[in-house]
Amino acid sequence: MTDWTTWNDELPKLFASLLGIPCDWADQPRQMHTSARAQLAVIATPADGTEDRRQSTDAGVLIEEIVGHRRMVLQVSVWSPSQPLGQSARAFLERLRTRLAFDSSQESLRRLRLSYQTTENPVALDRVEDGRQVSFWAMDVVLGYVWSEQDETNVGTYIETGRITADTADDVDGTPLHAGLQSDINPPE
Repeated sequence: MTDWTTWNDELPKLFASLLGIPCDWADQPRQMHTSARAQLAVIATPADGTEDRRQSTDAGVLIEEIVGHRRMVLQVSVWSPSQPLGQSARAFLERLRTRLAFDSSQESLRRLRLSYQTTENPVALDRVEDGRQVSFWAMDVVLGYVWSEQDETNVGTYIETGRITADTADDVDGTPLHAGLQSDINPPE
C-alpha cells in the first residue's frame, strides 16, 4: 500500500540531505530561508500499463484489490541568491541528479516504497527579485511506485472446497458424455 502521509513527511528530508540545502513542499506552509532552498511539487502521477485485478481471501471473505504501477513526476525547484557557479541553483540540481544514483539513496527510496527511474534535464528559470538577479532552476525527478486499493465495501464470499457427486457426467440433453470425460474429479477424503 502506498503511504502519501509518509512521503509528505519524508521526501523533503531525503531531498534536503541529497541537495545539501533546506527543502519543503511548494504548496505547504514552510519556513523562510534567505539562503539557497529547494521546493518539491508532484506535477503528475501517470500509470504504467494496465491495472492488475487480484482477489484475496481471508477467513471465508473475498476482497477485490486493484494494483497498478505508477510514476511520480516530482518537480524539484531550487532558488539561490548566490551567483558563483558552485552555489548556483543548477549546481544543487546537478548534485541531486548524481546523488540519486548512490546505493544509499536507492535504499532510502526503497524504504519509502519508491524507486528512482530518471531525471529530466534541469531548466533555467533565472529571474530578477528585488532588483537583483537570482539563480532559479527546476528539474523533474521520476520515481516509481505501486498503488493498490481494496474494495472492502463490496465483500463477497467464496467456496473454499467442494465435492461433486454423480454417477455420470451428462450433456444438457441427458446423454452421457464421452467415456474419457467420465472420471472421478474429487480428491480423496
